[in-house]
Amino acid sequence: MLEEIPVNEPDIYAIRARGRLTHEDYARWIPRIEALLQERRPISLLVELVDFQGWEREAVWDDLRFGLEHDADLRRIAIVGEHGWQKLLVKLIRPFFTAELRYFDREEIDRAWAWLREDEARAAQARPHTYRHVVASLNFTPGARMVAAQAAAVARCHAAKLTLLAAVDDLPFYDQLEGPSLPDPVALTRELRNAAERRLQALAAQVDGVQVAVAVETGPPQLAVVDYARQHAADLLVLGGHTRHGLGRLLGSVTHGVLNDAPCDVLVVHLAS
Repeated sequence: MLEEIPVNEPDIYAIRARGRLTHEDYARWIPRIEALLQERRPISLLVELVDFQGWEREAVWDDLRFGLEHDADLRRIAIVGEHGWQKLLVKLIRPFFTAELRYFDREEIDRAWAWLREDEARAAQARPHTYRHVVASLNFTPGARMVAAQAAAVARCHAAKLTLLAAVDDLPFYDQLEGPSLPDPVALTRELRNAAERRLQALAAQVDGVQVAVAVETGPPQLAVVDYARQHAADLLVLGGHTRHGLGRLLGSVTHGVLNDAPCDVLVVHLAS
């Protein structure tokens, strides 16, 4: 069963999920929240799980469709639960949401409300600001030049420093005693880093009117980009993005992951598929 929880904040909606959720529960609830979103968006959402026992099969798809269709309409989602498997579930689905998604235990419900109200207050006070360090994350696809050019244009407008960043993913180690002879992963990673730096330098040479640096990080691209932005005080990340459908939308992307975890503003440059 889904029950609305009365709240006084205009941009926060709260709901209690009890027992096993059915398609009929979503058929009653979704029109109400969609009507609310027509009046004001984005909003933040609190979901309190009480004796929650999961979903019937059709209700799983109802929940997924709502999340995908209204992802951009939600700023923060606080899930208040009572079991470890619920916390794990939130961790697993977090990469699929642009909105900030956080789990709180039952005794932390006051913290959950404070977290949502903090975002509401921050949104009300938000003002445009000047960027000082723009970081363009590049993967050397055909759209890399467009991403670099857009990042340079923003940096030029704000008199900001520009960093062109590439991430070289970790290579797995393997047993040299078995199987065919393969290149040493350490040496191969070093060569990949050198090649990435040369390509970044070539792109940097095409940038005029802005201070530009290049950087190559090693590790999973999503984590490497987010960590670099956090460690080097970036206040704008610029990435390329493609329109994703079907399974690609469900599985997410590096760009989607960075949007969810970035410590700063993110600009996504739309690239043709």
